[in-house]
Amino acid sequence: MNLYEPPLPDTIRDACQQGLSGAATYRYQRIYVIGLSDLTDGLGIGQAKHVGWQCLAKYKDELVALEVADRSDRPHPAPGAPKSASLGRGPTVKKAWEAAEYVKSLPPEERPPSQFELRTLRIPGLLIEALWLKADRGGRDRALPFLFYPQEDLQSKRLYTMEEFLSKLRPLAAKRLKRDESLND
Repeated sequence: MNLYEPPLPDTIRDACQQGLSGAATYRYQRIYVIGLSDLTDGLGIGQAKHVGWQCLAKYKDELVALEVADRSDRPHPAPGAPKSASLGRGPTVKKAWEAAEYVKSLPPEERPPSQFELRTLRIPGLLIEALWLKADRGGRDRALPFLFYPQEDLQSKRLYTMEEFLSKLRPLAAKRLKRDESLND
């Protein structure tokens, strides 16, 4: 498995360096979000929307995540350079860091055969985050959940095929949407 980083726009790099001046940057990755109805409609991972970039870094002996909104692919992008949207630290950032380290440390027999880009995938309606290993040309995407509630049928440090991961999320999304509809009645 070869991990690769996508080309990072200079404006995003500059925003991260301004927000984390003096940090030893670890990596940059794109952030994607998928909605509950996209899951229940069976539309798949292709419906995930790119919303920004995440910079995971070591800053003064602490793990931090700086997120920068990226609106360059919108029909009417906001003028000016992107600005940092949030700065996070604590257990969530540590889990993201550890998930990336886990993927990098997989033994050869457990590694997917194709080249992958590490992305962050968020499902806000379920409060789930995962690393999305986006396969290059014809490979199968994978997912490694790192932030979820224990009662959900997911395991940490388990690399799922994207199809398997989404199939576990669909009933949870349907249940959540049904509960939300009942609150509106």
